[in-house]
Amino acid sequence: DLCGTYMKQGLIDEAISIGRSAVECFDMTDDSQNQLQAIAYNNLSLAHCEAGEYREALDCSRRSLKLKLASSANKPNLSVAIAHVNIADHLLFLERYDDALVEANAALQILDAQGFGDSIIRATTLQNLGSAYLGLDELEEAKKNLLKGAASKGKFMAAKDPEWAQLNLDLARLYAALGEKTTAD
Repeated sequence: DLCGTYMKQGLIDEAISIGRSAVECFDMTDDSQNQLQAIAYNNLSLAHCEAGEYREALDCSRRSLKLKLASSANKPNLSVAIAHVNIADHLLFLERYDDALVEANAALQILDAQGFGDSIIRATTLQNLGSAYLGLDELEEAKKNLLKGAASKGKFMAAKDPEWAQLNLDLARLYAALGEKTTAD
């Protein structure tokens, strides 16, 4: 929890330090703590991502996913879908678009199977799909997913949420690739 609090305050180095302490403690416990350990790894992955340390973030997110699957007897659930979304985010920052597409599709499959319709996590998943398609130069698929994600985020996300910056950047890149300079600007 303190790791997340430090991140919200912009104290990223402190978040990483306390996040590392948390995962080290959980790494010494038995399997009964898998769910809490998964949360600790997830928080540490987000802190690493905020610091621009995407490989470390990816490693922590993958560890979190394994722990979430272990604690749920390998049954997909919302927590597992979120782990796939986070992994896709890190892969996008690393420009590993094929891998990001696989992770985003895995998240979308779980969300569909669990009956998660229009939601912020689905909107983020669609944005990840769109970004991956954009990186792969599949512009029509990119446009379809980014616009769906943007419409959905408009319902759930505050107008001043910083996540709009990344979505608007993705849309600008899309329209530039489509040759629509005015829209991109």
